[in-house]
Amino acid sequence: MRKKMTCGIAMLYILLTVSMAYATRVNLDFDNKWVNPISGNMQTDTAYNYLSSTYQTNWGSQHIGDDIIAALNAPVYAIADGKVFHIDRRTGDTNNLSKIYIVHETSDRVKFTAVYGHCSAVSSLNENDYVVAGQQIGVIKRYGAPDHLHFGINQTDNLSTAGWGRLSANSDAYSNGWRNPSDFLSNNTPLLYRWEGTGSIISDGTKDISCWGCDKDELRVHPGSNMKSMLTFQWQASDRCKALEISCDSNANNRVSIRIGGWSSRDYDRVYSNVTLPFVLDANNTGFSLRNGLYYTIRVCFDKVVDQMTRVYARCIEQSGSNKTHIVRQPGINYDGLILQSGEFSMWHGNGSIISYDSRSYECWGCNKDEARVHPTDNDIQPEAYFQWQGSDRCQTLRISSGDDPQHQDEHPSVEIFIKPWFLDEDQCQLYNNVCGNITTTLPYTLSDEYAPQNGSYNVVRVRFVNGVSGMKSVIGQCPGAW
Repeated sequence: MRKKMTCGIAMLYILLTVSMAYATRVNLDFDNKWVNPISGNMQTDTAYNYLSSTYQTNWGSQHIGDDIIAALNAPVYAIADGKVFHIDRRTGDTNNLSKIYIVHETSDRVKFTAVYGHCSAVSSLNENDYVVAGQQIGVIKRYGAPDHLHFGINQTDNLSTAGWGRLSANSDAYSNGWRNPSDFLSNNTPLLYRWEGTGSIISDGTKDISCWGCDKDELRVHPGSNMKSMLTFQWQASDRCKALEISCDSNANNRVSIRIGGWSSRDYDRVYSNVTLPFVLDANNTGFSLRNGLYYTIRVCFDKVVDQMTRVYARCIEQSGSNKTHIVRQPGINYDGLILQSGEFSMWHGNGSIISYDSRSYECWGCNKDEARVHPTDNDIQPEAYFQWQGSDRCQTLRISSGDDPQHQDEHPSVEIFIKPWFLDEDQCQLYNNVCGNITTTLPYTLSDEYAPQNGSYNVVRVRFVNGVSGMKSVIGQCPGAW
């Protein structure tokens, strides 16, 4: 009996290899702002793509997904933010049926389940965890040849965790919830974010001053949108601020993902998914030195659309960091945290702050001038940089410029500059046009005193590069005479 089973498995392996060898390779690119689940050029095969007639002829059943060719043990990534519905880890060097089910959501608020088959979940991933776009969720395991990820999409409310790879020939795939993955993703975009505001913790440059923007700050997220909320902070580490607590005033809206990295680049940021606020960042759980005077940027993304106004706080704290493992964001993952505004896609690249009133006469980055950096993107994604601007007698205007470095701000890129009081959302700005502004221009550009916040008050500024950038660019915000 054992010999017969061994022969049967060997014959199956040979049939898989032969049929794949004589079929036609087809390139896949889900694009439309989804992260590809496999790095590099994605290919499937006409014998093993969605509802392949060759597959049905060979096996007498329907193939309800795309087999994406990949190397054994290659990493597999989440195509978008989502919640893990089911994990099945299997052992075995061949015929491995490990799988992960993740519930994702489109920008039209349509939920669907993505099946990541022949994929063994990483040890840190658990059912009911939230994941972020581009997060590694598992590795490829062997089932036939060549090695591959079986990728399927289903829109059934209560998807069975059995029968995920094939369907009987006399069943209707569509009525059973199965969709062509390429068509479905090409016709939909992931649930996206809207930027709500920018805060700062300039704890070293402001010396021992206690103020909003110095050793604590507050932002707000608002209901009424079909997009999830995203906000950012700039944190300058110091002896008085070796740990930073992120918290909020709502238990209903306290689940987020947090991303932190150096001010100049988003490559190799630390990402904490499935986080419940409050959450404390320090040198131990980030792996950053957090030396005096160093600047870090932080993004907080809410896992769901908020249903009530929620205050979000960042404050220096004398407490150890939260016990949570981070993942390191790898370069080339372009679609995590996409922002949608006026039909255009954009992405946060960095922050700056101008705490000109409470920093008194101090000259420092983050006090009366600051720099953010933007980098090239692809597929019509527009890079964005944000500034927080505190009004004062010494900063009644704000000059924004761009160039290859802080001392060579001589380019003239096309930008959209949006400015609003820190506590309003963009919808509310339509009711208060006199306190908000939306300017299409080229840099350098000076925001006049018409847009200046009152002494001690705060506005937030978004600078979007509408045509992208061809290389790394510095973005400078400065008060008059700050250089």
